[in-house]
Amino acid sequence: MTMRLETLLETFTRPSKIIVFSPDDNTDFSIFKDHHVEIVTPMKPFIDSFTAQGLKADPLPEGLHDLSVVFLPRSKKQAYSLIETASRLSNHVIVDGQKYDGIDSVIKAVKKRTNIGTVISKSHGKAAIFASNPSAFQDWKDLGLHEVIEGFKTQIGIFSYDRIDSASQLLMQSIPDTALKGHIGDFGAGWGYMSKIALENPAIKTLSAIEADYNAYICAKENLHDTRSSVIWADARSYRSAQSFDTILMNPPFHVSRAADPSLGQEFIRNAARNLKPKGSLWLVANRQLPYETCLKECFKSVQEVGGSKMFKIIHATFPTAQSTHKLKGEANASKEQK
Repeated sequence: MTMRLETLLETFTRPSKIIVFSPDDNTDFSIFKDHHVEIVTPMKPFIDSFTAQGLKADPLPEGLHDLSVVFLPRSKKQAYSLIETASRLSNHVIVDGQKYDGIDSVIKAVKKRTNIGTVISKSHGKAAIFASNPSAFQDWKDLGLHEVIEGFKTQIGIFSYDRIDSASQLLMQSIPDTALKGHIGDFGAGWGYMSKIALENPAIKTLSAIEADYNAYICAKENLHDTRSSVIWADARSYRSAQSFDTILMNPPFHVSRAADPSLGQEFIRNAARNLKPKGSLWLVANRQLPYETCLKECFKSVQEVGGSKMFKIIHATFPTAQSTHKLKGEANASKEQK
């Protein structure tokens, strides 16, 4: 990736305003050192990481730029919408991605609409540059929040935007009504399906929906109108609640990019234990092959598989261990909470 971009950036000999869409936290920004860079990503942990490095990072783009760099996301529809946005906000656009990201088909689709300049092929991927032509991509414009699923507003690019996730649905069907009362947390809440179903229970006093993807967070705010609910833009792996929860619901993600990473879900589990009351419980759904049991047994005194399907397992874990619930002295929650 670095060599592809460096070659194309040599075109821009003077300091330029560059906007970079959808990088991950492993992106090497040293190649942009002679330019003014703004990073756009919806992911709260990435924004925190970039900000800590002294970089400007936001979930939404601002202003006009000389150049946009679009790193291909997993969703092709989202890739097209980012290219449309990039073309409106800058004079030139670079699209960069690996072959497994579908870069060949994306470049082919761009070529059908506008002239492409240099294309660099290196390290099993490609980067292409072209002059902006906003009118050529008008039909790729992101529709924003809209009702794809009856009763819910979602947006292209977020997890399960066009359907109710079957694992989340299975979890909510498996939890007894009597298990949901008091203060509830939904860690990795997405666009709010599990939270909305949970809030049908009048025994719930408060529900906090924690979500790291800004676009999903905005959708959840639109979908959760119950006065007992708060939607919080935060990383569920590090979030600290001012009030411990009686119960936490969880369908944790297990992909950072395309590669499965079980440690992501394990971090969710550990932090859930830290945020629960001493007699609190965790209800979790996961793919059967994911190795969560060892982590669960380290964090909870009681761990039981209580249902599921051929694909998914439902786990009920109770009584977080003293070690898992220990909070460091002076630890503060800096998460952004909005109702």
